[in-house]
Amino acid sequence: MNLDTTLLKIDTLLKQSIALVWRSLPEPERTAEELHNEMLRLTMRALGNFTDDLNAFEARHGGPGNAGKPWNSADDEELSALFGSGNTIADLATYFQRTHNGIRARLVRLGLVDGDLTKAAFITKAA
Repeated sequence: MNLDTTLLKIDTLLKQSIALVWRSLPEPERTAEELHNEMLRLTMRALGNFTDDLNAFEARHGGPGNAGKPWNSADDEELSALFGSGNTIADLATYFQRTHNGIRARLVRLGLVDGDLTKAAFITKAA
């Protein structure tokens, strides 16, 4: 299956999901805002399930897929941009398939966070 086919399937599934949610809303609640709220709730639930599944998989198979692998300049640029946009360590760890500590260490190496502050946070959390 190529990427174009996959994207078309995803697009079709999203359209079907939106139509289903729209039809399931009671008539007085069929507004764009209610549709948006319900789709957001369902999406957050699905992402939560995905995160739970990913964590369980990693626990069984020794950690995230990229843990311990070298970083490249493209990864560094993307990490810098995503961190600068306000993404959390947890989100970045999931996105890059790395450990939370791996993300923190890379942010320190890139000069985006203070290593002393990061070390203090580890000590505080461990206590």
